[in-house]
Amino acid sequence: MEDYEWRLFDVLEAAGATLAILKIQLGDYQQVLSLINNSEDMATLTSSGKIRLARQRLDSFLGNDPSNAV
Repeated sequence: MEDYEWRLFDVLEAAGATLAILKIQLGDYQQVLSLINNSEDMATLTSSGKIRLARQRLDSFLGNDPSNAV
């Protein structure tokens, strides 16, 4: 990933896995997606143009209901 500009937003430990939200440049999206999914250690769950939507999808994946947040 050193060839691409990226930023780490969130890291969560859940069910024996580490989940993270990464921000990448739109122009690098296809290459980074392929790089991650071809790795033995990583896989993508979702993608979005908005970090907020990625967080909501991650909460849903984990079984959390963000609409119940106070």
